[in-house]
Amino acid sequence: MKKSTLILLLFVFVQAASNGQTFTVTGASSAQQLVTNLIGPGILTTNVSGQISNLSAGIFSSNGVQGFTLGSGIILSTGLINNMLGTAAYHNSTDLGMPNSTLLDAVVSPALTQDAQIISFDFQCASDSVEFNFVFSSEEYNDYVNTSFNDVFGFFVNGPGFAPNTNVALIPGTTTPVSINTVNNGNSGGTATGPCLNCAYYVDNVNTNAVGLSMDGYTVVMKVKFPVWPCSPYHFDIAIADVADGVFDSAVMLESNSFVACPNMTAFQNGQPVGSNVSICAGGSVTLTAPPGANYFWSNGDTTQSIIVTQPGQYNFGINAGLCFSYSQNITVTLAGNIPTPVISQMVTNFVSNVTGAGITYQWSLDGNAIPGATQPSVPVMGNGCYSLTIYQGSCEAISNVICITNTSIHEISNQEFIIYPHPVIGTSSVKTPFTSGITTLKLYDLSGRLLFTKDYEGNEPLYIEKSTLNSGLYLLEISNSQYQGTIMKKMVIR
Repeated sequence: MKKSTLILLLFVFVQAASNGQTFTVTGASSAQQLVTNLIGPGILTTNVSGQISNLSAGIFSSNGVQGFTLGSGIILSTGLINNMLGTAAYHNSTDLGMPNSTLLDAVVSPALTQDAQIISFDFQCASDSVEFNFVFSSEEYNDYVNTSFNDVFGFFVNGPGFAPNTNVALIPGTTTPVSINTVNNGNSGGTATGPCLNCAYYVDNVNTNAVGLSMDGYTVVMKVKFPVWPCSPYHFDIAIADVADGVFDSAVMLESNSFVACPNMTAFQNGQPVGSNVSICAGGSVTLTAPPGANYFWSNGDTTQSIIVTQPGQYNFGINAGLCFSYSQNITVTLAGNIPTPVISQMVTNFVSNVTGAGITYQWSLDGNAIPGATQPSVPVMGNGCYSLTIYQGSCEAISNVICITNTSIHEISNQEFIIYPHPVIGTSSVKTPFTSGITTLKLYDLSGRLLFTKDYEGNEPLYIEKSTLNSGLYLLEISNSQYQGTIMKKMVIR
């Protein structure tokens, strides 16, 4: 058990002053008075209740007290709040004889609590997150650091997105609850000398003789921030209690009007919050999603949680339920670039893209899977399957048509099946090939390799070569087909 101390119970209005430094407290007339003092813009509250005494719960005001920067707010103490005034030489240890808290009993089980101070309320938030500021202090510093004799407090949230009675009184950036054993500078009968545990958040008040707070230790001002579903109903409990006995007091102080809705909501893209600017590519789109809520209304007239944006402009959304209305920041959607949609075609043994140019990168796919190393404007036919191409330029991307190949191994054309008759060509000659389907392409080159003409034939359409304006001489005739592998060439004489 903790050491008991006989205290003469006396509640009066007290003011401590030294060199212009003052700290005052007045007892609260109701839980509603405390909640009204705490709540700031963007929060609607209902169903306020509490287990408090005007001896142990009230309103404080601070004016330049050394080491304490909360200007004003509400205070809940497991002892007499007027005993908070003075210097650390005063020993805060009053057994109020008040009931326990079942909520805090569950935290410290199998130990039990007493002298519990509790305020509770329901709220709706006109945004997607809530924040407020607080300071925790205790007479158990530094004597009972890292022992089982620790008073307990917490801020408990119930509502969408939270497990029952989730404690949000956490060390910033962690999941560790604030307590004497998690924020301190070691166990000591006097001034703390370490080891430090999150002591950047701790103020050692022992032997300072600072006018204002008489608790032996307290935290710096700490911010609580937690997400909510806009305009959805939540329940909130603020509770503090002695553990195991009713002496060695502790207190929690929350800044006036600091329980507020955070600035305007933001939309989400792929599960991540977006800023005030979003880029899309010409022909592309972006999906903007509002946080969960009751009723949605977007600036483009949509009433769904998500919208697909294809055009540049400004977008915003709102969520409402009953008397609660929540609005997002403006989201400016701009064009990041204009990248054409590629068209791929098969050129005998290769697929090629019609889009090329500086700054464009390529990725070919077969049956929806990226082909390793296939990052050029063309790719060899690698077997049966469906081929496509994705091109990238900056943050833009575009996907091509799909070509499926099912008979790449049907036939390998040979020179024996490629016949020109009559030959040499003296007027018009026919060209015999084994092809009866697909696209057959004829190309004519001179001996220097210069392409003179090219012509495509469909299916079993007759193929002809005409002397026309061609000079007499030796030429090269190339033939290929979209459904066959390989390209063959034959020498051709024109007289």
